[in-house]
Amino acid sequence: MLKRYLWIKNLLFLTLCAYLTAQIGNRIVLNLLPEETVQEQFARPAGPAADPMKPRTLKSYDVISGRNIFNSDQTGKGIQDGLNLPKSTAPLKKTELSVKLIGTVVGTPDTSFAIIEDQKTSKQELFRIDDMIQDSARVMEIARCRVVVLRDGTQEILECPDEEQRRARGGLATASAGRQVPSAGGDSNTVRKVSETEYMIDESEVQSSLDNINELITQVRVVPNFQDGKANGFKVFAIKPNSIFSKIGLKNGDVIQKINERDITTPDRAFQAFQDLRSERSLNVEILRRGGQQTLRYEIR
Repeated sequence: MLKRYLWIKNLLFLTLCAYLTAQIGNRIVLNLLPEETVQEQFARPAGPAADPMKPRTLKSYDVISGRNIFNSDQTGKGIQDGLNLPKSTAPLKKTELSVKLIGTVVGTPDTSFAIIEDQKTSKQELFRIDDMIQDSARVMEIARCRVVVLRDGTQEILECPDEEQRRARGGLATASAGRQVPSAGGDSNTVRKVSETEYMIDESEVQSSLDNINELITQVRVVPNFQDGKANGFKVFAIKPNSIFSKIGLKNGDVIQKINERDITTPDRAFQAFQDLRSERSLNVEILRRGGQQTLRYEIR
């Protein structure tokens, strides 16, 4: 019977030895620590930080941002946007690129575009935000008759020639001496209304307008139009009275959707339609006016 319970006695003895060993170890460790550290640890009352239900302020996390443990770029665009830092008001330098700004269409960042001519090749191309001009300047911003580019780390500005002259004159819209400015609506005989939706236009009027595109774009505003979140054409407004756009029957609020069956809901297609105007002799322009579809027809002779 004694042997049967011998293992119980051994187990109790081992447990006692383990307890005594742990107590001795703890006493040694406590003796090695500074006395004030031990006292502070066990005697210090719990402060506000010990309350898990109390919300922390942003200042509580300054140590994280200060040490930058996530290797974030604290001088980047995101930080500036978040702090709403003021933009520089210093005038931008005029770009030295050998290009000319023909015109712009301003909408959302994805739909805005600028028509820019390479003065070396006389080739006109369409550029959007983030596109490269002559492989040396990136388009950063597109505004009314104005484009901001980034070249060699510096922002530069590109403006329509007429806009530069207007600014140089302090806003006076007078014609330069010796320069003949085409009439806003052309000669009364160059655009003839045949019916409510049909017009005849002299070829000379079309060529004159296309050759003076900088004057032409001052007669109307054009912006992308959206319906149910999708682009469905380009809206015209701010049409000047007696301008060519008024003469050919366009009205404020019209949305141009197709030209000769070509969908112009994207900037690229609109630009291609503009390029084709020099060779076309007959144009069918589908518009959306006050919620209804209409087709305006033009004969160029």
